[in-house]
Amino acid sequence: MRLLTKDETFPASATPFRGELIILIDVGSGSATEDLLIPLKHSGRATIVGEASAGSTGQPYFEAPLPKTHLTISAKRADFPDGTRFEGVGIQPDYPVMPTPEDIRHGNDPALTLAQQLLRQMVSS
Repeated sequence: MRLLTKDETFPASATPFRGELIILIDVGSGSATEDLLIPLKHSGRATIVGEASAGSTGQPYFEAPLPKTHLTISAKRADFPDGTRFEGVGIQPDYPVMPTPEDIRHGNDPALTLAQQLLRQMVSS
């Protein structure tokens, strides 16, 4: 990694990565993450593993109508290029994986385990 200063740029690679991409997502994947996920999912460029994303553009209106409450309302509508809605729904993974309470207690990550298996299959074929 390299930290860039304010006016410094980093040139694009002359040989971009064209290999297989596997991306792990969960309900915490929102905003700019979904901006990246939409073209990768729509184009089929990446295999997505995990839970559905947050379904948020990252530009919500926040309100606290009652003490200890938090209401978030989307202030912008966003869709996939084909018009399919993701706002309020989330981006669905190609391989849905939901960790169980048991997984969490034991520090297991079933999404990562599946991604590793998929990667091994991709590499061996």
